[in-house]
Amino acid sequence: MHWADANVNPLLALRNAVANDRWEACWTVIEREQRRNLATKRKRRRADRHAASPPDAPAAGATPPVPAPTEPAVVPHPAAPVPEVKPVHPWRKPWSVRRQRKLASVA
Repeated sequence: MHWADANVNPLLALRNAVANDRWEACWTVIEREQRRNLATKRKRRRADRHAASPPDAPAAGATPPVPAPTEPAVVPHPAAPVPEVKPVHPWRKPWSVRRQRKLASVA
């Protein structure tokens, strides 16, 4: 096998922990460090998002103001047929290229 130089020392440290019957103690330290790194990343991303948001953005739970209508809404003629809109669910999507081509030729 070939290992990247950056991964050799951590791999040897894990191997030594197993060989010296210190796996539980070492793994607890590793897990704690990984959780701390993850929490730090999350806080940094949250701070970046907060800094990037516009200053006049509404609060998370606030409802945005509704603008007053300027023109009357267009109501379709009752005799005009309304096209049926079918929801596209993942299980209704074609599952193969052959099926996609077949469905494309039918439509």
